[in-house]
Amino acid sequence: MEKHDFSDPLNIKELNLKTPTKIEKMNLRSTIAHTLDIALATDDSAVVFGEDVKFGGVFRCTMGLNEKYGTDRVFNTPLSE
Repeated sequence: MEKHDFSDPLNIKELNLKTPTKIEKMNLRSTIAHTLDIALATDDSAVVFGEDVKFGGVFRCTMGLNEKYGTDRVFNTPLSE
């Protein structure tokens, strides 16, 4: 497995960033929520399902996605163990 040093500055050419001056810092929860929103917006076949995701989930990463994309794409599943 390749080792990565995440303390290095961003390599703008390697990442093909269009506007590197508009970098927004996010915490992990915000990044996950933003990524799920992008996935649902760009791919009509994408769905999010799991325990309490309709209401935002345990960590609130799916907050508002049910209202934005509907119950057909963001829905709760039962806890089955």
